[in-house]
Amino acid sequence: MQSYQRMWENKGHRPYWALLHIYALTKPLEQLTSFSYKKTIFQINERAVNTAFFEKQEMELATVYFERWWKDKKNLVLYFKKVQNYFEEAERIFQETLLIDWKLLSTKEIFTQINKAAHLHGFAFLFVTQPQHVLPLEKNIQKILEKEPNAHQIMSSVTKSALPLPFDQEQEEITKYRQQWTILSTQQKEDILKKLVQKYGWLGSIEGETFYGEKHYEAEILSVPEKRQHVPNIEAQPQVKELGNLIALLSNQRIWSRWHGMRLRYCIKLGVQELARRWNISLLEYATLPEMELFTQSEKIDLQELERRKNEGYVAVIIDQKPTLLTGQKAIQYKLLVEEKIEETDTVHGLCANPGKITGKVRIISFASDDYHKEISQFQNGEILITGMTRPQIAHLCQKASAIITDEGGITSHASIISREFNIPCIIGTKNATKIFKTGDLVEIDAAHGTAKRIK
Repeated sequence: MQSYQRMWENKGHRPYWALLHIYALTKPLEQLTSFSYKKTIFQINERAVNTAFFEKQEMELATVYFERWWKDKKNLVLYFKKVQNYFEEAERIFQETLLIDWKLLSTKEIFTQINKAAHLHGFAFLFVTQPQHVLPLEKNIQKILEKEPNAHQIMSSVTKSALPLPFDQEQEEITKYRQQWTILSTQQKEDILKKLVQKYGWLGSIEGETFYGEKHYEAEILSVPEKRQHVPNIEAQPQVKELGNLIALLSNQRIWSRWHGMRLRYCIKLGVQELARRWNISLLEYATLPEMELFTQSEKIDLQELERRKNEGYVAVIIDQKPTLLTGQKAIQYKLLVEEKIEETDTVHGLCANPGKITGKVRIISFASDDYHKEISQFQNGEILITGMTRPQIAHLCQKASAIITDEGGITSHASIISREFNIPCIIGTKNATKIFKTGDLVEIDAAHGTAKRIK
C-alpha cells in the first residue's frame, strides 16, 4: 500500500522556488500554527513539473491537530491578523518590484530585492488551509446537517462568500471592454489589449513560462460566459451559519494567499532572470538562491549539477528540518516512495463542493502539460472542466464551465468558492480525475454524491 498521496501538480518550478515552497511547510507554517511537516516530497521532472506528495500518516496527524487548533478562537484572531499584515506587505513589494529597472541595480541590490519577496514565505499562509487541515470544519458542519434533506444546498448557501477575489478587477475590465468592443476602432482595441497584457499578463508566466498575450485577452473579450443562477440564500441554524462564515472567510483568504504567493514568485523570478542575463549563464535559473549568491561572489558553481537538474529533474525533501535538493542516485529512493499506479476505471469519486447533475464533454486542463496555454485557449463554453486545481490562471474558465471536477482541494479550495458563487456542479478531491478521463470523453456527473462516470 502506497504511503504517500499526490496533493498537487504545478509547472515552471526551478530549484530556488522548490526549496522556498517546501520550506514553507516547515518553520514558517510552524510559526503560524505550531505544526510542521517533515516527510513531504516534491518531485520535479525534466519538464519543470512539480508533483507534491504528502505522507498519509503525517496528513492524518495534521487533521487531528487542526481539529483542536480551529476550536481555539485565539488562534483564529492571531492568524487573521498575521494574514492581513502579510497581504499588505506582499502588495507593497509587488508594486515596488513593478517599478524596478533590474539592469540598473547592482548585484547586491538584486539580492536585497529578491530576499524581500523570498523571506515573506507567503505560501505558509496558504498551507494553513490545506484540505487535510480544514477537514474537521467540513465534518463538523456535515454532522450538524446530516438529517437535513437539503444538506448540500444549505452547505453551499452558508459557505459562499461575497468577499472580493483577486481576479475580480481583471474580469470587470474584460466585461466592460466586451460591451464596447463592436464600436471601438482598431487602434483602440490594440491599446486595450496591450493594457491588459501589461497589467495581468504576468499571471500566465508563473507556470506557463510565457505571458498571457494579446490573443488571449482578445479571445476572452469575444467569449461571452453563460449567465448563472446564483446559489439561493437558505436559512440555517446559528451554529451552521457560524461555521459557514468561517469556511467562507478561510476560502477567500486561501485564494488571496495563493495570489500574493504567485506575485512574490514572479518578483523573485524577475531578479533571477536578470542575474542569469547579467552573467550570461541561463543555467543559473537552476541554482538555489544561496548558490546564486555564492556564485556572484566567487564565480564558482557546479554547472554539471545545474545541467542535471534541468535535464533529469530532482527532488526537494526535508532532511533534519532543512529543505534539501537531491539529484541522480540520491533522489531515487524518494522517487520510489512516491511511485504511482493509476487503476483503469470509468468512475471517479470525490467530495461535493456544490450539488447538481449534468452530462457533457470534458476538457482536461493540466498544469503538468507541455502547453497548458493551448489547452486553456481551446476551452469551450459549456464543457466540463477537469483539472488538478482551479488556480487563479484559469479562474475565467470556471465561469464558462458547465461543471468542475478537481483532483485536489477541500471545502476552502478555489473550485469550491467559484462553484458556490456561480452555482456550478462541482466535485473536488477525486485524486485521479485528470489521469482517468481524457478530453472529449462524455461524462455523467452527480455532484451531490461526488461521482463522475464516463459513458461508453
